Order: sequence, then C-alpha cells, then structure tokens
Amino acid sequence: MKITVQADRENDQLYVALSEHAFDQGCVARSIRATDDITLDFDASDKLVGVDVMNAAEHLVAVSGWVATRKPARPERRKARR
Repeated sequence: MKITVQADRENDQLYVALSEHAFDQGCVARSIRATDDITLDFDASDKLVGVDVMNAAEHLVAVSGWVATRKPARPERRKARR
C-alpha cells in the first residue's frame, strides 16, 4: 500500500491517501464524517482510501505536539561529568 500525504497550508487541510487510486476521478464512492474536522473516504468496495483532515494544525499538535511552522525545542545540555 502506498500512502500519500497532501497538505494545503493556506486552507489548513491535510489529505492522507491510503490508495494509489484515491486521487482518481470517481474513486471515492462515499464519505463519512467521523468528526467535525475529519472525513473518511471509501471506494465502491467499502475500502478506506483516504482521510481528509480540516484544521490540520490543531490536530497535528494534539497528536504529536509539533507543527512544521513551530521552531523545534532546543536539546537540553548535559553537564560534563568530572
């Protein structure tokens, strides 16, 4: 399975394609709204082909504690042992 991620920073949206055909016209037969911001896309065989995430930055912070536009934390310096 090839997973592709497309990000639209302007609209704060992320699409995770779980199938090589997820972007093909007519591939998505039905969509289910899992939450206000997350939609699951299924093909005609009821196979999950993609996940659409709106307000992606909010959800990425909740999951990972990190967003690409945020500066990484500085590593802690260890004191040298004597």
